Amino acid sequence: MLEYLSLIFVGPSQLLPLAVGLALWVGLAGLGVLVAGRQGPTEVNVIFGWAVVSSLFTLVGVVVRAPFFALFILATIGAVVGIILSFRRRQPLFIPGMWRILVLALPIFLIAGAMEPSQWDEFSHWLPAPKYLLAIDGFPNAAKPNIGPHMLSAYPYGWPILFYMSGRFTGGLLLNIGGTLNLLLLLTFTPFVLRTVMQIAGRPLAQSISWTTATVAALAATALNPTFVQKIVLTAYSGVSTSVITGLSVLVGYHFLESLARRNKVPPAAAAWHLSLVLMLLINLRQTNLAVFLILVLVLVVAAIRDQEVPIKKFTANLPLAVIPALVIYVAWRLYVGAELAGVPGGEAKFMPFDTWNINAIPQILSQMLVVVGKKIGFFGVMIIASVAAIIGLVRMRGGIDRLVLLCAAVFVGYNAVLLLTYVAYFSLHDALTVVSFWRYNIQIGALGVICILLGLVFLWKRYLGFDGEFIWARRASLVLVLALPVLFAPKLRFDLEPPKPHIIAVAKDLKKEGLVTGSLYVMDPGGSGESAVITRFHLDRYEAPWLSFLHRPTPASIREFINSVKVDEFLLVHSDSDGLGEALGQVIDPRRSYIFKRTVNGWKSLKSWPKPDNHPM
Repeated sequence: MLEYLSLIFVGPSQLLPLAVGLALWVGLAGLGVLVAGRQGPTEVNVIFGWAVVSSLFTLVGVVVRAPFFALFILATIGAVVGIILSFRRRQPLFIPGMWRILVLALPIFLIAGAMEPSQWDEFSHWLPAPKYLLAIDGFPNAAKPNIGPHMLSAYPYGWPILFYMSGRFTGGLLLNIGGTLNLLLLLTFTPFVLRTVMQIAGRPLAQSISWTTATVAALAATALNPTFVQKIVLTAYSGVSTSVITGLSVLVGYHFLESLARRNKVPPAAAAWHLSLVLMLLINLRQTNLAVFLILVLVLVVAAIRDQEVPIKKFTANLPLAVIPALVIYVAWRLYVGAELAGVPGGEAKFMPFDTWNINAIPQILSQMLVVVGKKIGFFGVMIIASVAAIIGLVRMRGGIDRLVLLCAAVFVGYNAVLLLTYVAYFSLHDALTVVSFWRYNIQIGALGVICILLGLVFLWKRYLGFDGEFIWARRASLVLVLALPVLFAPKLRFDLEPPKPHIIAVAKDLKKEGLVTGSLYVMDPGGSGESAVITRFHLDRYEAPWLSFLHRPTPASIREFINSVKVDEFLLVHSDSDGLGEALGQVIDPRRSYIFKRTVNGWKSLKSWPKPDNHPM
């Protein structure tokens, strides 16, 4: 038990990400109240505020090129005004009782706050991006394309902007804020899903979140979430943010249709504006979200045409308000990319020439996609059932369940059709045939699975058990699960402690602290995957550092060639040994240590070495 607790409780500093995340959430909720008005769903205030910040930074950042710090101050002022306005109106920033969800989620928040960034893509893109924003106080441009790796510098910055704002609170980039923000997003999303589903089921929830509702919301965000993958959720990756905003776009789109049919009290224009805010954020998170945006708009049109309760004239009149602002954001960013970042190598993903597409491989690609579907049936099974139900619902179109399932299923099917296109038109034949990252890409729409699961569970409960019983046993069992699961699975959640990552990070931080590397750096790790290079390059701000790992299939000849490329007064970091390495350096290399060498006119000089822990792979 002490071993488990030591993975969760590491010191007061682990509370900093949660404190900063909550402060950011309060500020964004204040902005949300300011722009969404009295009729906005309270659960979505934070997302409305984030949409404003994302749009403000994008439009002003690409048109006026104003320093981001000025925009941060402007957003802070707006947040304060919104908070004051919420008190004057007696309009809550958050759903009353939201604190109960945060209390139940405290164990996993503590784990997130204790973790170090450790994943490859964190160091190659998702952390360098906000690090650049903080250092340059603006977007990458032709004069200063990046200070990080040449990887996707033309990507939208809706997600890194939250890291930028968190960094302004703390005076520098808070490296492990990503997991906390992802958890806050999930726990913001699931109460809105639950409230919507219970309304459809004819049993609206009380205004304040009870302990039972809080427990279900926390479970839906974690244990019942089929795409809760710890190496995505507890990192700086944007998969969770994309997933949550996709799910919220569907939910807010559903409520837009409800307002047009006069099934709620929100005027259609206000509901269209709320949808517009979420779509502006959706389209500013990832390149591929343009496809999700277009699919959702199309299915809203189809649903409006099929739903006899929706006046088509009102829908047509209000749709531009929901759609055009998002398109403005998208076009503004694309024009900026074309003007400033088109010449940056590796700036963004692009389709191959048509004559090189993997068209003949489509049957094999589809076959491999089905293999992944079978392995991840927890998510895909739910969505396949939802897709069948959507076809039935499209025909009969009766009640909110048909409308909501149709929206979820259409986005799921359309998104995977777009993924098929990318395997044909973008990926190499090898990557296409192995449908590389197919499951990871579907995690980006995983919130649709949460909606469908809660919808199914609520209606099954209603049909077979009813809502009138006390069900004390279920409440107690759920509460125990919420509190116990993070503790029981702490070793699995703390993947940042998997060797050799802690040692590599410790060495990189020590090199930075002692300032041993004063010239160009090369990283030699013939027994490693290359993660030592991306981690070291990030911590030392030396993204140009060449590296060699087992991915390069090293031989004594290639090792000697790499070492000979290091010039006098340049540095070589060695993390693992291989045949020919010691001879090429003229040094004795102990495989149980890491070394930093400097090349001098007289040969190699060892500056420092670090012992590897006992569990470190050799």
